[in-house]
Amino acid sequence: MAYELKRVHRENPPYPIHALETWPTNAEPSSEEEWQSTVATFRDLLAELASLDASPPDDLSEEVTATHPDHKKRSSSLRAVLWQTLVHNSYHIGQVAMLRRALGAWPPEAGGDSW
Repeated sequence: MAYELKRVHRENPPYPIHALETWPTNAEPSSEEEWQSTVATFRDLLAELASLDASPPDDLSEEVTATHPDHKKRSSSLRAVLWQTLVHNSYHIGQVAMLRRALGAWPPEAGGDSW
């Protein structure tokens, strides 16, 4: 999300050569403070993306600068970047839910929808 927001703000971030470059080097946070900071950053990024969704239609149609050749193959308007980020996040949320279910940690003890 931070990468896409940099693109939206015309900062032209370098495209990572390998996906591994975008992952943390440690498997888990080193402290509770680091975890809370990561959660806060995630929330801030989501809030910024949500605020962009309220942009005027002309702004939503504006093209975002391509930072990878694949970006030029399809629309990279602000609207398209927001939709792609939404889809990307939804995909990963599904992965988390599937893993939690496999580990017996879903649905939560407090309950949840079940069919």
